[in-house]
Amino acid sequence: MTPIRSTIAALAALAASLFAVPVPANAADGDAFDSWSIGPDTFYPLVSDGYRDAVEITWDSKVPATTSVSIEVTDASSGEPVRSFTASGSGTQNWYGYRTGGARASEGDYIVTLTGTDTATGAKEVQTSRVTLASGFRTVHTVKGRVGDNPTYTDSRGRCAVNVFTRLDQTVIDCYGLSSYARGRANYRFYVPEDATDVEWSVDSTRGCCYPGTVDRWASRIGSYVRVKVRATYKASATINSVSLEYDRRVAI
Repeated sequence: MTPIRSTIAALAALAASLFAVPVPANAADGDAFDSWSIGPDTFYPLVSDGYRDAVEITWDSKVPATTSVSIEVTDASSGEPVRSFTASGSGTQNWYGYRTGGARASEGDYIVTLTGTDTATGAKEVQTSRVTLASGFRTVHTVKGRVGDNPTYTDSRGRCAVNVFTRLDQTVIDCYGLSSYARGRANYRFYVPEDATDVEWSVDSTRGCCYPGTVDRWASRIGSYVRVKVRATYKASATINSVSLEYDRRVAI
């Protein structure tokens, strides 16, 4: 190489070093988040009942002070943009199934894209997840209870008494009759939807003195109510501690 060409090459190398745009060491490692999550895979936003009403996007940025975040929701089949969000640092964003402008998105599959960019270093990370917006039904199990001292009503006849002991959370039916005509009764009423299924009830009670006599427990369902009843007769007694009821119901989601 001639001296002139050697000089030109050296000058070119110097210029390149002076004017080149520096590339951050971690700009290509795709590492903006310590952790992230997008879920659930299937959500049901059409009925706001607290059960999987939204997709939750959560991220924990490596450098929150300099990290910008964008979230894009697109239709999985057409690629059409549906909704977008922007944020910074670390955080959580919920998508409740609405499009930009407020219209409800239709049932189907969507792609959620979470992008984090460290504005100081240029480090960038992109994560995607497919979610399904759906509707349907689920079974809800409900349990109700009443303490013993909270009967709906009580009645007695003959030589029987029904006493409510609030401090003990109990109701006591005490009979000391001369015949089976003597009777005391406590009734506990529960509201139950008419479409409820698998209705079960239980009574926590103890039998006391004496014989002859009976302590009976039964329930009846009329319309939207179930009545659980406890009865003592003749010379029997019963202490009622609590009454419970449970049922299943199919609800829209």
